[in-house]
Amino acid sequence: MMVSYFEVYNETIVDLLNRSNTGLEIRGSTKDGFYVDNLTEIPVENAEKAMEVYTKGENERTYASTNMNSNSSRSHVILKLSIETRYMHAIRSYKSNLVLVDLAGSEGLAHSKTQGRNQREGRMIN
Repeated sequence: MMVSYFEVYNETIVDLLNRSNTGLEIRGSTKDGFYVDNLTEIPVENAEKAMEVYTKGENERTYASTNMNSNSSRSHVILKLSIETRYMHAIRSYKSNLVLVDLAGSEGLAHSKTQGRNQREGRMIN
């Protein structure tokens, strides 16, 4: 099983498992569908290891304080689990993807009373 985790922050793709991995772009192919080119994928053996990778990425996610929420997510995130199965004597393998998406909350500027950078982020979220 492979795990990848990224955020879309201010219209930029950020690899939450390797922040030094920059310049990421969305690509598409008939074979693989849509994907983020050069995104870090970490192999995991079980659910516990997958949770460790998720927690590592979550600690890198962009948050800020607003009047509505002391820990407001400022980005959309996508966690992808890729599982490949090959039966012992089978010629082909079977690949499945589970993609979990968490969209940043939409906080109206009048209610959140954000200013400066947080206000610009709020506009970009929507």
